[in-house]
Amino acid sequence: MRGRGAKALGTVLAAAAVLCGLFGLDGFLDGTEWAGSVVAVVGAATGAAAAARLLTRSAVLPTAAGLVVGVWALVVAYVPSADGTRTLVPTPAALIALRDLMDDGIVYAAQTLAPAPVVPELGALLAAGALAMMLAVDALAVGAGLAATSGLLLLTPWLPAFAIHHRAAVLPLAGAVVCWTGLLGLARRADPAPGRRTTRVAVGTAAGAGAVAVAAAAVFAPLGPAVPGWGALPQVDVSSGQAATRLSLDVDLRRSLTEQSRAEVLAYSTEDGRLDVLKTTTLADFDGSEWAPGPTGPPEPLTGLLWPEQVAVGVGTPASVRVAVLALDVADVPLPDSPRTVSDVSGTYDAVRDELSVDSAGGADQLIYAVNYLRDFHTADALLEAQQAIADGGDAAVDAAYLDLAPAIDVDRVRTLAAERTADAGTRYAQAVALQEWLSGPEFDYSPAVAFDGDDAVSLFLDTRVGYCSHFATTMVVMARTLDIPARLALGFLGGRAPTTDTGWYYVTGQDYHAWPELYFPGHGWVRFEPTPAVQTGPAPEYASPEEAAPEQSATPSPEASAATADPTPSALPEEPADASDAASPVLTRGAPLVAALVAAALLAAGGATAWMVTRARRRGLEQVWAAVVRRLIGDGAALTPAETVARVERLRDLDEPQREALARLAAAVEDYRYAPGGTEPTRRELDEWRRALRRTRARATEAAATGTSRTTEKAEDRG
Repeated sequence: MRGRGAKALGTVLAAAAVLCGLFGLDGFLDGTEWAGSVVAVVGAATGAAAAARLLTRSAVLPTAAGLVVGVWALVVAYVPSADGTRTLVPTPAALIALRDLMDDGIVYAAQTLAPAPVVPELGALLAAGALAMMLAVDALAVGAGLAATSGLLLLTPWLPAFAIHHRAAVLPLAGAVVCWTGLLGLARRADPAPGRRTTRVAVGTAAGAGAVAVAAAAVFAPLGPAVPGWGALPQVDVSSGQAATRLSLDVDLRRSLTEQSRAEVLAYSTEDGRLDVLKTTTLADFDGSEWAPGPTGPPEPLTGLLWPEQVAVGVGTPASVRVAVLALDVADVPLPDSPRTVSDVSGTYDAVRDELSVDSAGGADQLIYAVNYLRDFHTADALLEAQQAIADGGDAAVDAAYLDLAPAIDVDRVRTLAAERTADAGTRYAQAVALQEWLSGPEFDYSPAVAFDGDDAVSLFLDTRVGYCSHFATTMVVMARTLDIPARLALGFLGGRAPTTDTGWYYVTGQDYHAWPELYFPGHGWVRFEPTPAVQTGPAPEYASPEEAAPEQSATPSPEASAATADPTPSALPEEPADASDAASPVLTRGAPLVAALVAAALLAAGGATAWMVTRARRRGLEQVWAAVVRRLIGDGAALTPAETVARVERLRDLDEPQREALARLAAAVEDYRYAPGGTEPTRRELDEWRRALRRTRARATEAAATGTSRTTEKAEDRG
């Protein structure tokens, strides 16, 4: 780009391409209120950089001008003054607040399930990331003349959508491609002909190329599904996401269960925290590729405790939730997966399937009902104690259909593999946890856009090791059945996103529709396990812990397990709330800042990195900070205890006294949280202090060289 006008136009195109890229994060973020502030920040920086390119031939000064104005815009948009008004001057105090609040935004992003409500901290992170990316693309494409290379940066915010959801908004993606094509067209040849008006020609060529690309996509896209392997490619989604969701009970493993809209299908209000799941249906008959309902029980009235097994007095903690079905065209009522009582519902209960069906013409749609349920009903100790009942023939209480294996499945292969993966498990509970941990581990990848052919989806899944929730759940069910463990598939919803307004409602969308395996434990009932990777579901249930499933754990029933059974005393129902469909939407009130010196360096690809962090499973702050510190200091430390981690860090890193103290206190807190009877967690301030103290450490060169080979060997032994 030789002409100043062409360079200024290139800056504008770079900014437009980056703003189009924000739509790549649409599936990970809730609402659009944050977009205005982001556009304002990027727009201010773009105006400054473009104006500077009109006034100077320098390649660096325009980017610097954009950085200065962009940081100023961040301060104005996101940093409140002491009296609550806007901060118009980026003082040192404002920049320090910027850094601290951005740290909070990163922690929030790492701990929040998608779609994440855009709180001020996350909004500022998005704005700073977009600003950094715009400046980087401008510096590469316009300042350095590397327009083609800048496309790698422009691709960054789209990668999470392609890698995880395998779909993206087609029009913004096309817009980003057209803007990048324009940047390529503005890149002037090294030796142009004298007097040639390259800018006009380049712009015309770029516009023409963009139009041809869009036209070609429109013509050839309908032919895509006929191409072999099309189902494994990233797909675009142009639906509005506003239609009601209709769920299909014929779960076919050749078709993605996750192809649901983002429309809100139900909401719930509770003071007892986010629900793990809301179950609607259970399936038992599997022919190798498709599920169907299994045995049924006699219809029972909705009186007393709804659960397939008797429940011991005093087990679990009473809790309550009120549910409003917004757009759900099924007859089965979503319920917590633990013993419960239900009110404000007219229907029948099937204890064999653990399903509640309403008898109204519209099914469960528009139903508002209250549920009292038992939190923490399933525990590791109770599941271990069920081993004696298993040995005494307790499985006879359930239908033999829950052990059936379809002839289409390569049963011998699955049985051998299941036996290998549970060789060290001495109890049914340990076997279940071992299968769960293997399937959710690094050997398998989650993808909602796989296409399997044939009648043995389990074998194909074990070959490719890529699939969605139905594949993970089905494979665990089949493997459990080869171990003579009664198992079935359950369908329902994940717990949805956290409330963002004073209404306190949690919202669940069609994309939260989920499948998981249930394994039978005599005297306790059907128990959920979670083999689908945490990137989609969040962490596994607390009771399904590898530490608790160690074979040396006692399986002797406790005296409490033999106590008389009765219905739990339900807690009081919550007061009638306003209709969930009238709940107010989240509103962005103010923002958070970022230190100017970190904008260009630390947030170069913050758009893509932010989306990736948002999709990670929700974990407690202590464990998240510990994992981040370990990863930074020694890399892979998942197989090490906190004490072993401290020893390795001291061998590999030069730590001063404050850093050693911070590491020791953090490790002690992790040990206490994991292993102490009550478990504790330090304050947020303490976590921040420890994390910051360990942010900058120097490697011991001699120790690192000496231990490099041994660490590689240890990893290989761990995998073995």
